[in-house]
Amino acid sequence: MSPARARRILSLWLPRFAADRLARRDPDPTPFAVTAEIRGVPTLLCPDAQAAAEGLAPGMSLGDARAILPGLRSLPWRPDEEARARAGLLRWAGRWTPWAALEAGAPPGGRGMGAGGGRRAAEAAQAAGRARRAGRRAGGGAAARVAAGASGASGAEAAGREAAQIPSGDAALALDISGCAHLFGGEERMARRMLETLEGMGLSARIGIADTRGAAWGLARYAAGAAAGEGIRAPSGRSGDDVAADAHATRSRTPRRNPLARAGGGGGGAGGAGAARIGAGAPAPGAQARGAEARRGGAGGDVSAPAGLAEAPARPPRPAAPAAPVPAPRPLALAIAPPDAPRAALAALPVAALRIPPDTAQALARLGLGCIGDLSSMSRAALARRFGADLVLRLDQAMGLAPEPISPAPQRAPLSARLTLPDPIGLAPDIAAAFERVTQALCARLEAQGMGARRLRAAIRRADGGGQWEEVGLARPSRDPAVIGRILERALERLDPGHGVDAVRLEAALAEPLAARQHAGHAAAAAEAAARLDPGGGDGFAELLGRIGARIGLDRLTRFHAAESHLPEKTALVVPAAWSEPQPPGWPAPPAPRPPLLWRPEPAAVLAPGRPPAVFRWRRADHVCAFAEGPERIAPEWWLDDPEWRSGPRDYWRVETAEGRRLWLFEALGGEMAGGWFVHGPLA
Repeated sequence: MSPARARRILSLWLPRFAADRLARRDPDPTPFAVTAEIRGVPTLLCPDAQAAAEGLAPGMSLGDARAILPGLRSLPWRPDEEARARAGLLRWAGRWTPWAALEAGAPPGGRGMGAGGGRRAAEAAQAAGRARRAGRRAGGGAAARVAAGASGASGAEAAGREAAQIPSGDAALALDISGCAHLFGGEERMARRMLETLEGMGLSARIGIADTRGAAWGLARYAAGAAAGEGIRAPSGRSGDDVAADAHATRSRTPRRNPLARAGGGGGGAGGAGAARIGAGAPAPGAQARGAEARRGGAGGDVSAPAGLAEAPARPPRPAAPAAPVPAPRPLALAIAPPDAPRAALAALPVAALRIPPDTAQALARLGLGCIGDLSSMSRAALARRFGADLVLRLDQAMGLAPEPISPAPQRAPLSARLTLPDPIGLAPDIAAAFERVTQALCARLEAQGMGARRLRAAIRRADGGGQWEEVGLARPSRDPAVIGRILERALERLDPGHGVDAVRLEAALAEPLAARQHAGHAAAAAEAAARLDPGGGDGFAELLGRIGARIGLDRLTRFHAAESHLPEKTALVVPAAWSEPQPPGWPAPPAPRPPLLWRPEPAAVLAPGRPPAVFRWRRADHVCAFAEGPERIAPEWWLDDPEWRSGPRDYWRVETAEGRRLWLFEALGGEMAGGWFVHGPLA
């Protein structure tokens, strides 16, 4: 075996990742779909298993989907949450192999199909759903279920997603398992453990294993489903057998597909229950199911005959002793190609398994080239002239003739420090001393990476196996052990050592880049001293915010920033003090005195006419106007529809009553709503 063939690639595909992720925390059993607005139209990104069984597919509009399934629920797509979930999936893959990378779930290059292609894919998915429902009502066998599934979900989903140019709701990983599979008992046992683990997490997945990345990609999407009773084929298009209806010249130059003639060896049953063994000794699942039915006349399992026995005369069956029924093992979506045989593994798969655009796959099908085996014997130059160099590149990558390496995502070392103690400790000074040591180690790591901690998590492990952790935040990024130690004092007081602590850990849960600072000279020291005198400035004030935030929470510390608005209630913004800089000097002065506190406008009943009213009733008390100054007219922001200002422009008055109360009174002149007199706040 050549070194290039020594690699083994595992392709892990989660076709309904977006929906499965939401279904884990949503107990409602009603069918749902993840949707997003595409060009202003609510569009399906990923239907769940129940919705997909009814014929719904990505690319459909939400209105069309609810016409098919009236009870369909719609959940919004959260790209940030899904990106974090994909990153977590990539970290999970690190337990199997260090060489793992995210890859695109749908074939690239679907651009240019337009909305018509998405509509055709959606119609194909609807037809597939009707076929599956009819098959269930008719009680068809395994072959009927495979045939119904073949017209359905995955091929139409991939075509619809690319055609409509919508975000992908699936997730896929490429893992280089060369030299790792034996640690888990072999490739098949390793893949089974992966599928069972994902199934326990509520995620449906399919796996393909081959020598090349392209071959594993195609097996995971177009062969692994047949092992679990979910046949898959390419998007709708004429098959290679339709060449019989073409011209005589085309028939004479294009070999007819014959899946029965390709079958040359033992069945896939040797691969284990639910694992499709694909290669020179066994046909691919699609051809295998058709060939087994044609030879045996029924919907059996994985029963293709070995080479040389397919044409033998039938013998009468020997009487066998009755045996106890053996329960059928649960099928798994797994397809494994034998080493050094990517050509045989891909021969019967559709050309869409080469990761080519749907347009190219349909054009090949119209010419009678429906399977990858039909392309193997053709000239690469002719294929490149007719369909472009991308088709030839994808074919060579799948066959192992062109390199396609896996570049794993860089793994950053965790910003944490841990100390395991030989004997449990329980006194507060001892715990503080232990955290002082891990603080120095963490600050050294932060300095090496040019980072500063913004949120710290202090955790202890008790001798009885329990644990506890506390989080604190900093107003500014810091890697100063003295500053972090003072911030941690309050958090350490809340930790309960119990019967003793045998391990402590300090982690920077949130870190930000922090550039190194030069030693301050005389001018810089003077500027720092002046900054300390300014309200909310200087490192000392930031440390004070952190220490107060450790007691009451950083989110409760706020400050005011000037806003660009002339409305009294919008002239200032309340922002978190820990995540904002102090307001620059020179707060914009209002055109007239403003009250220090604004209420929501409270109505005042006019008892004696006038502007302002000579006597008015407010808060169940009568007030006599002794002095008034104004008016100051303030108009609403016409470019915004503010419900509080629908009563039109206001005339504000500074009023002093006979009792000595000074109030800010205004008259709403009327707009969409009726006007009147209101009190807006007390004047100083």
